[in-house]
Amino acid sequence: MKQRLGLLGILFILSLVLFACGNDESASKNKDTASKTEETQTEAETTEQESPTTNEDYTFGKDYDIGNEELAATLKINYAKRVPSETTDVVDLSSNYSELKDFVIVDYTYTGLTDIGEFDLDGSNFTFLDSSDQTGLTSSNRALPTKDIKKGQAVHTQIGVGFENVGDTITIKLGNVSFKGDITK
Repeated sequence: MKQRLGLLGILFILSLVLFACGNDESASKNKDTASKTEETQTEAETTEQESPTTNEDYTFGKDYDIGNEELAATLKINYAKRVPSETTDVVDLSSNYSELKDFVIVDYTYTGLTDIGEFDLDGSNFTFLDSSDQTGLTSSNRALPTKDIKKGQAVHTQIGVGFENVGDTITIKLGNVSFKGDITK
């Protein structure tokens, strides 16, 4: 059973990567997924949704569809916030990498558009770039994976990132999709 769930998780990650590469066929499928997404939103959710299919930059605070017809989710980067080096989510980085000068918590939410089982979009799936386009290091202090994610279920989580440069913006990449936003204080 654990192997099967692990395999499903790997398949979902692969589907995210393939989806992010995108093509015309996946773009038309994403339109269908986007309409299904609108049906599953609650009244409290009024965020605009888009389907990333090309090498485009997306903003924080909006839901974007990722995945395919079998395994799909919306992803929203809520914010990126600068934190002190002793913060739990980055203390492993500040303690072990003296060259890191800037520490950021990235807060995000993903919601199943399909039943996606045990899947962990724990931040290790992303690439984080600072204002100088230098890659950051991710903290190993992460939340445990959410078990058995059902259609409509939202998972809210955070990841700590450390950078060598101090800047005001951050880019978060998942495949060919880039989310760009400001780092708040």
